[in-house]
Amino acid sequence: MAVTIIIDTLLIISLWLLGWLFFLLLRYATDIKKLLSEPMLKHPVIIFESDDWGTGPLKQQNALVQISELLSRFSDSKGQHPVMTLGIILAEPDIDKIKATDGQVYHKRTLADTRYIPLLEIIHKGVAQGVFSVHLHGMEHFWPASLMHSVDKNAKVKQWLFANDNLQTEDLPSELQSRWVDSSCLPSSEHSEEDIYRAIDEELRLYKNIFGQAANIVVPPTFVWTDIVEQAYAAQGIETMITPGRQCIGRDKQGQPAPNGRYFFNGEENEGLLFLVRDDYFEPALGHKAETVLQRISDKIKCGRPALLEMHRFNFINGAKNNTTSLQELEKLLQLIVADLSDARFISAEQLATIIRNDKRGINSEYMLDSSLQRFKVILARVKLLFQFNSFAKYSGINLLLKLV
Repeated sequence: MAVTIIIDTLLIISLWLLGWLFFLLLRYATDIKKLLSEPMLKHPVIIFESDDWGTGPLKQQNALVQISELLSRFSDSKGQHPVMTLGIILAEPDIDKIKATDGQVYHKRTLADTRYIPLLEIIHKGVAQGVFSVHLHGMEHFWPASLMHSVDKNAKVKQWLFANDNLQTEDLPSELQSRWVDSSCLPSSEHSEEDIYRAIDEELRLYKNIFGQAANIVVPPTFVWTDIVEQAYAAQGIETMITPGRQCIGRDKQGQPAPNGRYFFNGEENEGLLFLVRDDYFEPALGHKAETVLQRISDKIKCGRPALLEMHRFNFINGAKNNTTSLQELEKLLQLIVADLSDARFISAEQLATIIRNDKRGINSEYMLDSSLQRFKVILARVKLLFQFNSFAKYSGINLLLKLV
């Protein structure tokens, strides 16, 4: 009798768990399908992604020299140095020319100005050494008309533009830093399609003129962009867009990014544009520690995903203390990676995009998992990160089943 009760109980529990598992697989079939199609990496891939370089304070030159010297001291098992992607801003306000119009007409100074020759030499040298890679961040880190419309309404913006000897777009209100919407009034509104295509054509031409080759990767400022922006970049030759894993199409009444419910996985494509996900952050000036970031990298490894670590220029140019702290934490993180992740790979976002495209075409790569067992473990790790799935699994008891696998 006791044996029968135990068998019946186990049967009921098994049916309960299998029923819930079937329900969850059915409920999240679309997400799981995406997880299955997302590339699964065999080796830890680590890329340092740093935005906002280009026009601005000339003190960034020394910061880039220090960063390049630090990166060149480390390498992976293949001899490749860590690569820091520099998201390039191509232009800034030309204050003298704007003042000459009594502040009524916007004029810009671009990275082609002679004052930036030494900066570009440092960037080109870093690219040649294999420690820097460049991609397009934008012409300005704002929409010029939005900036000018805000001058008379916002004293901080007026102060920034006309009484500032050290222009850093990082100091603008966050909503105005979103280039691809008009945030001079909130909630934001969209630019016209004609203006978007014109602006993208202009920045792509200037980028090619400065760097000698066409841009093929873009990261939208503050990760706010509309469908028209996406279509325009794809139509004009951009091949890869860096995202935070979701799309925000504007700024709400409080000036916060407004998501539209669209989410991305690495390797997704739309109209020829391939998406990469950068959703881990390493901002030492904000208190981010190397040990914590290493754990985030480990989480990515379990999921067979690359770790694209977001950093910004402000870590290295906002005072000697911040600069020293940021360099020290970067060095500590590199030491931890080399010591703990012997099979890590340092590559650029452009190289990663090429690896993923080749995989989609059936071209074998040492970077991709080929073991069925390892792929299964990666799929389970990814599924467990689906928030709602994980909640259902917890209360239904499915987590117990998954832990046994």
